[in-house]
Amino acid sequence: MNIKYLTKEEIFYLIKNENGFETILTVGTEDELKRLLRKLDQKRNKKKTRTTHEKDVYYYLAKKEGYDVMHCPLMPVDFP
Repeated sequence: MNIKYLTKEEIFYLIKNENGFETILTVGTEDELKRLLRKLDQKRNKKKTRTTHEKDVYYYLAKKEGYDVMHCPLMPVDFP
């Protein structure tokens, strides 16, 4: 898929939130990323046992036009 030909409204980010820190994993259309998100969630849900030292990780989609790339990945989401 070539995102060069998509409009800003059609481009989404797949974002990984790990203990409050966010990282953009990939860019694509909403449908493509929803399929990948389901796979990642299934993989994460298979790990039923979890230790207290294990990282808290979850994934979500965000529209490119609404995501602040410059500030969000560098600061924890729950930072006051």
